[in-house]
Amino acid sequence: MKFVLNEYNQGVSNEELLEDVKRVANILGDVYISNTLYKKHGKYGNTVFLRRFGSWVNVLKQLGLRQERNKKELQKVSNEDYILDLLSISKQLNKNKKNTA
Repeated sequence: MKFVLNEYNQGVSNEELLEDVKRVANILGDVYISNTLYKKHGKYGNTVFLRRFGSWVNVLKQLGLRQERNKKELQKVSNEDYILDLLSISKQLNKNKKNTA
């Protein structure tokens, strides 16, 4: 496996971030793009969107994109994606995982 250093994107404007989300949405051919899909196809890390816009939903709202999955899309969501979303929400709420036996 070849190691490739990621480009450091300090100083990227909000407009550039939003343009990249639009680019990915256009490539995927849909008006809804999940945070997970963006992570797979986008140029920037998800954390920068949370810092700049407060939430992924705010990013989608600002671009006029759909903020909810439809029934067909929900059926495509893997258990791993549900767990990642829950962990992300937990982190945003500053909650720690609790072990329950």
